[in-house]
Amino acid sequence: MSSKNSHWNTPSEILDRVRNIAPISLDPTHNINSTVNSKHTYDITKGEDALILPWGGFGLVFLNCPFDMLPEFGYKVSQEAKLGTEIVVIAPADVSTKVFQQVWMTANSVCFPDHRIVYLNEGKKIGSPRFASIIAYFGWNSNAFEEAFHDFGKIIRP
Repeated sequence: MSSKNSHWNTPSEILDRVRNIAPISLDPTHNINSTVNSKHTYDITKGEDALILPWGGFGLVFLNCPFDMLPEFGYKVSQEAKLGTEIVVIAPADVSTKVFQQVWMTANSVCFPDHRIVYLNEGKKIGSPRFASIIAYFGWNSNAFEEAFHDFGKIIRP
C-alpha cells in the first residue's frame, strides 16, 4: 500500500474509542470520504487550511495526520496543545524522527496499538501502512483516553 493514497480514513475501532472521551467537534483534515462525522470540519478543497485556521474553541479535535505532512501537522498540534486545545491524533510511530521525539512524545498520553491499523477509503478497507501507528492525546482528560484505549495497546504517559 502506498502512502501516496491521500484518503487513509480512520476505522470505527478508533473513532468509537475517541467518542468515549468526548464528542468529536473538529476534523481538521476532512475529506469527501471522511468517517469522523464531526460537528465542524476544515476541508482544504474548500480553501480551509487547517495549518492556518485555529482549532481551539470547538471541543475535542480528532486528527488523522496526513502521512505526507507530518512535520507541518506535528508543529500545528504542538501549537494548539500549548493553547489548551484537546486533541487526539493518529500518526505513524516512527520513533527515529524529530517530529515523533519533539511532538508526539510531549502528549499527555500515548497508545501504541498492539496491531496494525487497517484504514478505509470510500468505506472499504484498503489495508495497513508498512509501519506502526500511535494514538496520542493532548489535554486534561488522560484518564478518559486511557480508559477508552486500555484494551487497544500499550499506553504510556511520556
